[in-house]
Amino acid sequence: MLRNRQTGYPLGPRNSCPDSTCASCVAQSQVLYLKYNSNPDTLRNEYNALRVLKQKTTIPAPRAFDVVPQNTGEENFGYLLMSRVPGTALVTCRDALSDQDYANHRGSVDPATPRSDSSSCHLP
Repeated sequence: MLRNRQTGYPLGPRNSCPDSTCASCVAQSQVLYLKYNSNPDTLRNEYNALRVLKQKTTIPAPRAFDVVPQNTGEENFGYLLMSRVPGTALVTCRDALSDQDYANHRGSVDPATPRSDSSSCHLP
């Protein structure tokens, strides 16, 4: 079970966290993402980077709710619970980008399911 690191309360369905800050953020979020990785340190670094972005900058970034390492004896992995950032998926802009630009950016993001229109893609 995922738990809020600061409060210890379980992270589950909306409003299950008694901490008012946590509950209100989860309740307001339309989409939450549970990311996993075979290296828990990678997710811990991402969690910390997202927290720094939120605290020190105005750069839009997902809100990181918690990171949980898991060790099953045979496998070592972790989970990161975070919100979605409004915007346009890179794959939506595929037709507006050169092959090289798309290849450069695709390596740093995980594209969403392709959509057929690129009307929401804004490029300089």
